[in-house]
Amino acid sequence: MKIQESIHQQIPENADYLIILGARVKGSAPSLSLQYRIDKAAGYLTANKQTVVIVSGGKRTGEDIIPFMSKPSFFATSTAR
Repeated sequence: MKIQESIHQQIPENADYLIILGARVKGSAPSLSLQYRIDKAAGYLTANKQTVVIVSGGKRTGEDIIPFMSKPSFFATSTAR
């Protein structure tokens, strides 16, 4: 399945895990793509509080922090692991 095709799939409720793929961080601020992923995850987690969040990504050249540190308030209040 191509990524573009999965955009229109129904998102299941009460998933055991939600994986947020890392994306570029500009200095210490999330890129637009990472911010979009965080926003979508926040919306999902509001309705599915038991879902555990897994965040991927590491610090690259030109980035001051790793992706999950770009929004500490989101990750501190979620079930991020």
